[in-house]
Amino acid sequence: MALAMIEATRIQAGHAMGAQEAELSWILEDNLPMRGILEMIGSRIDKTYRIYSKPLA
Repeated sequence: MALAMIEATRIQAGHAMGAQEAELSWILEDNLPMRGILEMIGSRIDKTYRIYSKPLA
């Protein structure tokens, strides 16, 4: 379903309005199914955000 939504947006709306790029952000590193879909359509990783934790006491 996610792939169908991305393709519909990319083809119908994006190209019709002249868009050449889109940002798909906040995909977790361990969300392999979604990352696989994005790789299939030619996406590339541009930034990686990480959250670290440390006990304060």
